[in-house]
Amino acid sequence: MKAWDNYIPLLAHNPHYAKTVREVFGDSEMAFRTLNHYAIRPIPLIREGIEFYRKERFDGKHVIGLQMRTFFMSKTQIETFWGCARFLASKAPSGKEVIFFLATDQPGVRGLAKKALEPYGKLSWTKGKITRATPKGIQMAMADLMLLEEVSTKP
Repeated sequence: MKAWDNYIPLLAHNPHYAKTVREVFGDSEMAFRTLNHYAIRPIPLIREGIEFYRKERFDGKHVIGLQMRTFFMSKTQIETFWGCARFLASKAPSGKEVIFFLATDQPGVRGLAKKALEPYGKLSWTKGKITRATPKGIQMAMADLMLLEEVSTKP
């Protein structure tokens, strides 16, 4: 599936399948996650990488997930985004280290995130170029999305 990011919402809202999808996967916010896991199963290499990353960087910490796939937001929107992340960091359980997990395909966003968030916690992201142009880039995008599911808080 080339457009896997659009495929699952299409199934869930297609008039021919919507009722069955709701009956099988539920009507809540978690229906997308359940359906996503049903339809998309990462290869062992990706699954193992996700597990290693999660254990190494997320376990025992308060992890806030941030997804910024494209850099099209206005300055005000970006500042609001960072403000929301900082607010969530302030609500972390006492004594828990705060990690901001940034899923992005834009290296420039990483620099902005460092300036805006590092005083409030550590920044983390997967290494490599996320792109639909290469198999490795697609694997990186898949890993980012699956790691977002592993975080404590998602703004």
